[in-house]
Amino acid sequence: MNKNAVVVSKGDVKKELELLKKGQDYDDSRKIRTHDEKSIEIPIHGLGGEMKNRVIINQKNPQIRAKGLKDLLRDRGVSEEEIKMSPRSWDVIGEIALVQFSEKCTTEKEIGECLMELQGVNTVLSRVGIEGTERKPIIKYIAGLEETKTVHTEWGVRYSLDLSEVMFSPGNREERKRMGRIVDRGECVLDMFAGIGYFSIPMSISGAEVTAVEKNVASMRYLKENIQLNRVEENLHPIRNDCRKFIEGWADEKGKLFDRIVMGHYDSVEFLKEAYSVVKRGGIIHLHEVRADTNPSQSYSEIKTVAAKVGRVAKVMNRTRIKGYSPGTSHFVVDIRVT
Repeated sequence: MNKNAVVVSKGDVKKELELLKKGQDYDDSRKIRTHDEKSIEIPIHGLGGEMKNRVIINQKNPQIRAKGLKDLLRDRGVSEEEIKMSPRSWDVIGEIALVQFSEKCTTEKEIGECLMELQGVNTVLSRVGIEGTERKPIIKYIAGLEETKTVHTEWGVRYSLDLSEVMFSPGNREERKRMGRIVDRGECVLDMFAGIGYFSIPMSISGAEVTAVEKNVASMRYLKENIQLNRVEENLHPIRNDCRKFIEGWADEKGKLFDRIVMGHYDSVEFLKEAYSVVKRGGIIHLHEVRADTNPSQSYSEIKTVAAKVGRVAKVMNRTRIKGYSPGTSHFVVDIRVT
């Protein structure tokens, strides 16, 4: 095995790498690594081409670089022009890789088969779009088993779902983890848009008493399945209803207030009046929204104004960017203390 590498100063790495690639001297089967405090080792083929006035070494224990999607496509004879159209990222949900292709991509099947090898999944699906008011996913089969149902595990929580029926965003994983960590045992929580239990399950595992409201039939079916899967039947209570109707009936019949309310919907601001009516004084609301990156605090005045109209005071404690949503906008969560 060839182990040669050229040693360059850290400040010259980008320039030298471009030259090596241009001359087809760069060996991308090995990792670029640190040589000493001031220099870097760039792997090269043989003795390289124009290597005058450069230090060439024979690497000890060279680090082999794991093949990526582009490498696997090259191995299959896919052209560089087609490789440029391949996706740069994808989601792995359980045993399924979910990817979005550009309109110009003509190698979907090859990419799907390479992703199966790369990620060790059984199925590759394409995310085509979303339809209807309930945001049902439009999915296309690409490679592997023709299966859309899977069980996804993260932070010790198991989510059963069908990607052709319900949404699941791996980009929200840190927020799901946070919800499971910030609740106290015995805390009374309302999840106004529960879905399949994205936030409800982690909170109930932590010992919170969770009321999970969801109106979508498919989501409710998987929510109930996930309650059993995670063994939280005693403290997670699923209710199929519109959250406004549920809160109206709850306030009239029970009058019990919640310590914490999760509003995991992009249009949560429109439901603040209802949330304020059932949160305890000193309670917390976690409001999800999509806002422009240039003005993410745009909703703060509305948060406070709506609270004042119903005799409450809202204080924004924190705002966290969860993930990008579209060019120039992001998904944020706002933590609100209500008195």
